[in-house]
Amino acid sequence: MYTSRHHKLLTLILIIITLTMSSISVSAKTQQQQENGDIRELVMGNTAFALDFFSALMAYEEGNFVFSPYSLSNAFAMAWAGARENTGREIRDVFHLNLPPEALHRGFSALTIQLNNPDRTSRIVVANALWAERSFQFEPGYQQLMLNSYSNGFRLVDFANAPDQATEEINQWASNVTEGKIEELIPAGVVDNLTRL
Repeated sequence: MYTSRHHKLLTLILIIITLTMSSISVSAKTQQQQENGDIRELVMGNTAFALDFFSALMAYEEGNFVFSPYSLSNAFAMAWAGARENTGREIRDVFHLNLPPEALHRGFSALTIQLNNPDRTSRIVVANALWAERSFQFEPGYQQLMLNSYSNGFRLVDFANAPDQATEEINQWASNVTEGKIEELIPAGVVDNLTRL
């Protein structure tokens, strides 16, 4: 039989559980709102870059052309994560990477997941990777960021000793992710033993 003390204790436990669940719900909503805000800012920056790049292409190209500003921004965000000083500032400014680094990479990750969602009515596949010389020492934090935010878009190859084999590996990857639509991303002879990234 419940006593008044047990009833108060049970009521207190239920209140604590309710507050905890409310806190978790508010935290999840706040995190989702932050993620949506990051994505919105990312899209605005990418749109600004797209318009800048399109204007530049119009000055040099006649006729029709296709380009993916999102893929370019995504790839350079990956490079920006490891860039420092002037290079970092230039990449940030050209690509309108206006978010703090952590929010930017989290935003690219979330947006790429949304774009690659197989439940969408239209099919988009976003796949970018940085290919790096395996003997070059990259910071472990950088490699972990590529794994966490860019679907392991950081691959090590042997440019120094086997540039042709590295080219074949990159081209095979591109062919696989594009289902054969891009079979030769990098022509033979472009990559040599001095290539690092």
